[in-house]
Amino acid sequence: MKLSRYTQIVEYEGKILVFNLLNDKRAVCIDPTDLKMIERLRQGESIDPAKLSKGVQTFCVDENIDERKVCLGLLQSAYWDKRQLNFIVLPTMDCMFRCKYCYENKDHEAIDENFMDDFAEAIRTYHLRNRLKNLSIEWYGGEPLMVYEKIVDFTKNLNHFCETENIEHTYSMTTNGYLLSFDKAKTLIEMGIRKFQITVDGVKETHDKLRPHKNGNGTWNTIIENLLALKNSTLDFHVMIRVNYDTEVVERISEFYKFVKDNFDDRFTVFHHVISKWGGANDEEMEVIDPSTSQYVDTLLVEEAVDHGLKPDMNFYFTKFGGRVCYANRPYFYILSLDRKLRKCTFTDEKYDAFNVVGYLRAGEFEIDEKKLLNFVMPDYEKMNEKGCYDCQILPICHGLSCALRRAKNQVIDCVEEKINVKDNIIQEYKYYLSLKK
Repeated sequence: MKLSRYTQIVEYEGKILVFNLLNDKRAVCIDPTDLKMIERLRQGESIDPAKLSKGVQTFCVDENIDERKVCLGLLQSAYWDKRQLNFIVLPTMDCMFRCKYCYENKDHEAIDENFMDDFAEAIRTYHLRNRLKNLSIEWYGGEPLMVYEKIVDFTKNLNHFCETENIEHTYSMTTNGYLLSFDKAKTLIEMGIRKFQITVDGVKETHDKLRPHKNGNGTWNTIIENLLALKNSTLDFHVMIRVNYDTEVVERISEFYKFVKDNFDDRFTVFHHVISKWGGANDEEMEVIDPSTSQYVDTLLVEEAVDHGLKPDMNFYFTKFGGRVCYANRPYFYILSLDRKLRKCTFTDEKYDAFNVVGYLRAGEFEIDEKKLLNFVMPDYEKMNEKGCYDCQILPICHGLSCALRRAKNQVIDCVEEKINVKDNIIQEYKYYLSLKK
């Protein structure tokens, strides 16, 4: 056997951490014999499997296996399964916030009274043709809780259908949290909407500056009150607190993470993302962190979260198999908005529609343009070769897919190696799980 090309080794506080990006295995190597074998394998030596422990074999591969083919094949075979259907639904583009970095248009268009019925009917029709096994729906926006009653009615009916047809179904919601009263949260959770992404941009002062209400008032107090009400319940849920950060947020992140640790439990995790100029009205006046330093800052924030005993789970996910493959690259993953267009990316600006729109919701059916879908989701193998993706050690994380919209529109591959420090992330993940044993 030979050492897998996707096995990496890092030393931390005198311990050898071994991890593989293809099979997602991690280990702390302490056995002297195993350490010697790993060192020989690192030097390019091939060793008889009988001489290797089961643990070391986990990080090796047979001589005749081309792992690059395995890597690319595993992802594609998992994604090209019509029995798995995923949606991000934008039932409104309206929102009561006026976030400084928002790129969305605050459209006040009311939801079409037939929209939910047609969506449900299209799911039933799809199931009849493809025998659904898994269905996933995330409510997005705008602010989805502005149409709370319609989401509740739709979900109740869909639950009955899925349970009758034995379809595994999962729901989530990205909400600003302002309207997420305890009673509403309880209703949503009990009907299966148990995962929430809620943005809190640090401490009150930084958050209220970046995410004010449309009336100019702050929003931090209301959001935190709602989250604390959830924390004080016994409900089964997961809230990922997303922190969009600029320099001011970073300067006070330790204070904020201490607040989260002191006031919430392990049903709450954190995730952070650098603020960029995303095409909003305030782009020109915004001061953002230099993209060339964002990877360094990101690493510091992961470490800060772990040091406070918090789990930055999405940042850990980025170093898993397919962790940096955007949902837009998945063929049966669609963005559905009020205009009934089926897009691949949540950027709903019409200037991208020539590439982004791959179908429509019409008369209770999903009409998909297969050619446009394939143009959007298929890897650009020529560009991958030019970029050096095939020989990259972190290919299992991104598969050379990067941002699907940019790839389809500009024929460009963004290299995630520049955006994520894999070894530092693995160390922080190890530190976090080590802290759980204390």
